[in-house]
Amino acid sequence: MDWYGIWAGTVGWPADEGACTPQDVPQGVRLSLQPPQLTEPFLQVGDRPWEAHLGYMQVMYDEGRYRLWYEASPSQRTAEQMKIAPIGGGGYPGFTCYAESADGFHWERPNLGMYDFGGSTDNNIITESGILNPKGWHIYQVFKDPTAPPQERYKSNCQAGVWLLDGKPLPAMDKRQIGELRNKMQLEGQTPEEISQRLVFQFQMLGFTSPDGLHWTRLPRPIMEPPGRLDMRNMVFYDEELGYYVSYLRGHVGRRRTLRRSISARFDTGWEMPRQVLMADSQDPPDMDFYDFGYCRVPGSPYHLMFFSAYSRGQDTMEIHLAVSRDGCIWTRPERRPIITRDIPGRPEEKYGVIYPSPGFVPLGDGWWGLAYFGHRRCHWDFDYKRWTFPEPSGAYHWAMWKTDRLVALEAPTNGRVTILDRICAGKELRLNFQTSADGCIKAELVASVGVAQPQASPAIEAHSFAECDALSGDSLSAPVTWRGNASLAKLKGRNVLVRLHMVRAKLFSVAL
Repeated sequence: MDWYGIWAGTVGWPADEGACTPQDVPQGVRLSLQPPQLTEPFLQVGDRPWEAHLGYMQVMYDEGRYRLWYEASPSQRTAEQMKIAPIGGGGYPGFTCYAESADGFHWERPNLGMYDFGGSTDNNIITESGILNPKGWHIYQVFKDPTAPPQERYKSNCQAGVWLLDGKPLPAMDKRQIGELRNKMQLEGQTPEEISQRLVFQFQMLGFTSPDGLHWTRLPRPIMEPPGRLDMRNMVFYDEELGYYVSYLRGHVGRRRTLRRSISARFDTGWEMPRQVLMADSQDPPDMDFYDFGYCRVPGSPYHLMFFSAYSRGQDTMEIHLAVSRDGCIWTRPERRPIITRDIPGRPEEKYGVIYPSPGFVPLGDGWWGLAYFGHRRCHWDFDYKRWTFPEPSGAYHWAMWKTDRLVALEAPTNGRVTILDRICAGKELRLNFQTSADGCIKAELVASVGVAQPQASPAIEAHSFAECDALSGDSLSAPVTWRGNASLAKLKGRNVLVRLHMVRAKLFSVAL
């Protein structure tokens, strides 16, 4: 996932007999994003009148079933919905809906009987959505809190907002009323700059709890009111390793969107001032901006993942990129190219205008892991702002699937050598998750140390050298390395060991020692 598990090597260390020769400097290898297998839509716009457009969603594998919370909206807005249309973007008025699946691919929309739509409660609507809707819950992220009592086990968050005049909140006002207030202030002789300073829209983060993921209770007060805009997916979850709640929020630097992070010991209050953790930099195209984010953890791994929509302002399109982190604060990017493209599965030569990731890395069976994402044929600005709706029905949910640990490869396009940092040998086998071309292979040898003051490369541990290694080739998620037919490492149990690899037209995804 990054270079920090790789021994970087040493050249030119002073020694009694002159400078050392290169000590295991990586050669001929690179980090390489691996394209996922993209599925046909597992849910898309259908014949339900409340589902003319699909938006934010999240899939969770929960107690033996797949659960989907998603935002849908009708093609026509009611007068009341138009009043609560967002000011400043994000959170289109509509509904938060629910579906379930046994396999993640075939979904049922249960009749929940919870919301009256068109005179009937035979629908899968949980509640209304929209950031200015006082009754609504706009799906951003759902998580299970292992520290909470059963009645609050499920938690979620969404954004809201309030108008402030001279720092004091105004009563609930729709767009027309805000426009009238602006006109009144202008008639009183105030300049547009003065009005903008006095009349401010304050974004808020709302918190919700639920015993079952369906019946939600809104907390009486916002859980945070960070400075700046929040009009994109903002995430909150409990980090068991850290022992804190973590939030990733929209940030803003120089008219570009960024990602900020905050933590708190409590869900409902006490959040630290958010700080910037991820943004476009000088290695990115000058028109690139970072939009919606989808946070995940790699199962059984120390890595944090951040999938995000990289927005090309020049083309008005978005594709999904990947950043990785070891602590959730400092993020790096294995490559500066999309890991999920705008190609529409099953429709060659056709592309979406924009695609967005969802939080959560979900097991899909048979060694596959999936990231749910959704796409629209429209481009970002293809939107009817007068009616606050899309020009035509749009939205489809897909899976991007990878085999276990195969998001990023350490790749040797031709011939490469690399040494993986030392670890304590468990005394069982050295196993590799790898793939080679038809004429490629991988060999491994075990090394006790790579001391920088040595005048030559460290020798291999006896009976575990390249010369004695049986070459591996083909494609395997977990193949044992053997030396003259022997895979056992029982004699090395408890020893500090490094793995030195010789790769020919090969990809290495993970190592177990």
